[in-house]
Amino acid sequence: MNIRQAVALQDVESLQNLLHEDSNLLRLSKRHSLAWKAFSLLMRNKLYGDADKIAEILLLSNSDNIQLYICRLKALRSKANLSEFESLLRRALRFKPDSYSLLWIGARGLQMMGRYELALQYARKCMSKKKANSKVCTAVLETQLACGVFEDSDDIFLRAFRMVESQVTNKISSTKRKSNLESKLLTAKRGIQKLKFQHLSAHRILEARSLWRDRFIPKSYRCDVICIASDEAPYLHEFVHHYLFLGFSNIFIGINNSSDKTYDFALQLAAADPRIHVISTDDVHVELTQRSSYSKLYHYAASVTHSSYCLFVDVDEFWVAQPFPMKVESYLESFKCFDCLSCNWVNCFHEDQFSAPLSRGLDFRLKSSVKSFVAYQSDLVELRCHAPVFRQSSARVIDAVGNPQDLNLTEIGFEAPGAIVPSEKQFYSKFHTSVVLHRHNRSVLEYSYRMFKPHANQVKYIGGKSDPIPFKENRPGCNKITGISISTDFIDTILPVDMKSDYHQSLDNFIQGSGAAHEIEKARLQISDQEIKRRISELDQSTLLRCRSVWEKGFSGTPYLELLQDRCDQNYGMK
Repeated sequence: MNIRQAVALQDVESLQNLLHEDSNLLRLSKRHSLAWKAFSLLMRNKLYGDADKIAEILLLSNSDNIQLYICRLKALRSKANLSEFESLLRRALRFKPDSYSLLWIGARGLQMMGRYELALQYARKCMSKKKANSKVCTAVLETQLACGVFEDSDDIFLRAFRMVESQVTNKISSTKRKSNLESKLLTAKRGIQKLKFQHLSAHRILEARSLWRDRFIPKSYRCDVICIASDEAPYLHEFVHHYLFLGFSNIFIGINNSSDKTYDFALQLAAADPRIHVISTDDVHVELTQRSSYSKLYHYAASVTHSSYCLFVDVDEFWVAQPFPMKVESYLESFKCFDCLSCNWVNCFHEDQFSAPLSRGLDFRLKSSVKSFVAYQSDLVELRCHAPVFRQSSARVIDAVGNPQDLNLTEIGFEAPGAIVPSEKQFYSKFHTSVVLHRHNRSVLEYSYRMFKPHANQVKYIGGKSDPIPFKENRPGCNKITGISISTDFIDTILPVDMKSDYHQSLDNFIQGSGAAHEIEKARLQISDQEIKRRISELDQSTLLRCRSVWEKGFSGTPYLELLQDRCDQNYGMK
């Protein structure tokens, strides 16, 4: 078999083998048409190294052929070979400095390899061309986000929306295609709208950094907590007590979309203790849900705090360090300066109903997912649920024992890993370490009740579902055990028996001292078997049928799954 036959048969394996012979590469350099076909076949199959061989050979004998430059740039971009990519791009632009194709390949390639400032320059040049489309605008906006440039963003967003509308309108030529194109239009609009919300959040974060630095906060190991709370009335006091008990300097609580007494409880706690700050995030939560709320809280925190770090957690997440009750400042002092320190989740299963935090005798399972400490001085692009995105590749990210972690390249910056495989020494050594105890389910009753509170990220930005799903979509079922089992020895250092009683006595005193013990009990009484059954009974037939896959998965492991199935079958006339 020769190269022509391999290409004709789409036989990639044979083509690869043939290309290992220098004589075949020499023949391809004289047969441009065949070389192009071979190159395209290899690129489609993501065999970038072999594709680059062909493009490089062809370019040697055709140094002014822009198409060959484009071919090789595609291969280098795919291999993320930054130095050669930049060098070849400059060389190509000497021949044709106004080539839209070259500028666009340069913009996207440099963006994908983290050279955001240079990518922005090329993307802006593309945007000035007649061929420019909404993808070019998106590239400009993404690289502006990575660079912290926002001056003319509003105009570019407007242009992007108009381009999308125009592109779709021009393509709608038949009723048959109309529906499909309108769906694509909606998807494109959602993407642009999401990017706009990212810009708003990033601008808040950039201002926050300036506020913190302008106040000349001295370096310390003081640390704050930033959290978002929605319908957390039965649990807010135990959360606040925990972080005050472990020496956190401030607790910033963002309240959104809450229908119980969470906001009232938070205000009462704040009135009694200046370390507790309550901020409504309803106005920004509609943007990027958690990310937008985090950016508002971070901005407020940076304007008032004297801490150097903050920890992002939810109300069901309890940070603890080895040995308990190590204070947060003592723990952070164990490490050199960092931009992000990420601690692994430990999911807790089979809790008793309304049990106190840090209960023993549970099923503890280690997960790779993390929650992160972030330095206020860090140059951030975006705050995410598990780990942030940084503007610079030099950002220092470590795990809970100080091991450095690699950053992940994204379209908008350098992302700290949201999941880290923990090292053995983290759990079998004398080194200080920490974890976040994630009360993943609480009790069966509490889990089932929370199923009726849709997850924040189910919000749609543009053209959302007219009939939203009334359940959490991201729940695998109650007490569905996942993760690595943790040794008893480690649990004994994280939750020692002799210290636990002091902690729980302190919690009781905190609740009694708040004067809210009776109201907390009333909030807990609302979470009842009767209330769950009432909500199930009020679900209409169409909702039950439409959301069947969601509730069948989410309510598995609970006694309410059978009730939902029975009701669905009755409505459908199947009983």
